[in-house]
Amino acid sequence: MFIVEIDFKDESGEVETLMVKRPTFVLGSSERANVVVEDMEALDYELEFRRGLGPKFYSTPLLNSEGVKVPEFLSGEYTHSSLFEIGPFNVRVAAVDADLLYNMEDSPDFAGARILKRACAFPSPVYPALVVQGDKPVTVSFPVDSTVVAGRSNKCFLRVDSPDVSSVHARFGYESGKFWVEDLGSTNGTYVEDQQISGRYVFNPGIGVRLGGSVIVVGVDSELQYTNVLSQKSEKSDLFPAVRTGYPAVVSLSELVRPARFSLTPGSTVVLGRDPDSDIWVGAPHVSRKHCVFSVSKSGVVSITDCSRNGIAYRDKLLEKNKPFILEEEAAVFDIGAGITFSVCFTAEDEEAYKMSGGSFSTFYSDSISEDEIKDSLEAVPGVADLSYRASESAERREDSLDFAKYAKVKRFYILGGVFIIAVVTFVVIAMVLFMDGLG
Repeated sequence: MFIVEIDFKDESGEVETLMVKRPTFVLGSSERANVVVEDMEALDYELEFRRGLGPKFYSTPLLNSEGVKVPEFLSGEYTHSSLFEIGPFNVRVAAVDADLLYNMEDSPDFAGARILKRACAFPSPVYPALVVQGDKPVTVSFPVDSTVVAGRSNKCFLRVDSPDVSSVHARFGYESGKFWVEDLGSTNGTYVEDQQISGRYVFNPGIGVRLGGSVIVVGVDSELQYTNVLSQKSEKSDLFPAVRTGYPAVVSLSELVRPARFSLTPGSTVVLGRDPDSDIWVGAPHVSRKHCVFSVSKSGVVSITDCSRNGIAYRDKLLEKNKPFILEEEAAVFDIGAGITFSVCFTAEDEEAYKMSGGSFSTFYSDSISEDEIKDSLEAVPGVADLSYRASESAERREDSLDFAKYAKVKRFYILGGVFIIAVVTFVVIAMVLFMDGLG
């Protein structure tokens, strides 16, 4: 997204050129710097660059200590490129348009021809654009005929440095005056108007999309919308709650559970189930649309209520249906069938133990009790055997349907083959009869 040229003013006269593939970066000498220049250590400040609308970008000095004087020209708004004279070296920063980036799958000659053709034929894209809200909003503009992938990976055009955002989180696009977003299998989910989405979801310009727990991306396609979004950046915490990393928390290692971690706050009610509107979504057919409900009192007492059809296993029993089960600040693991477990953790040590066990149902049992003994105890409880059966029942039905379809297909093949053979034999017999009559 940026081209950075650094001239160290030494005798060699060489200029170091870097491609920075992120919409915002820090030039400096500390650990937070994305582009490290040791010569900046003596200056006691660093520079942050972030993309604006179209070819615009912004420069902001970051002070390492109080009382540092920074030249005024280092802070401001720039278009396309600008030269910064910083003591012992010069830096030229140029914003790179989305349609002029080099694709890794392109050969050098093809990429050069494509970029040159695009640069000569089209102006810099301005709208549509995606705005990442925050105290220092970042904007990326892109052509209508392209898409934008957001995530933490350096392969993403909209690169987001947030722990709750996946490496490749979501893809954005724009068609017929509306934006669309597609979750790419993220861990913590993608939300539009506080509803988790699956597949491609179309939304109007000006609507916020939450990646994970705290990153909000808004699509805009006009100057008025862009101005409104920038003026609302301070309201993001009211529109979308920030990611909660405290305890107690519901944690699962299953790929079918999204988000993989959900913090419980006093006075809250959290629904786990197959319904897309659930706070914690489980994508398994044997899971009820509203499988269970977590309730947290104002004093912090956590309870779980089983609302499911197939049940929830806990230790050596099944939870009673529609009756709150209170957890006395003791970590617990629950099994909802088909190997899907989740844990209610009260401390970081609880969460680490659950993860280290690989999500084992016996994580918080006594060391003297083996997992086989736990399974034997569960099998002795009426209804627990049905839990595993029901968990696989729909899958077996699908397999039976597929087997029947294969059988019907094979049967139809043999029937048609038999009819064809009979027709051929009949034709041969008639031909032979006619031939014999001709000889007579």
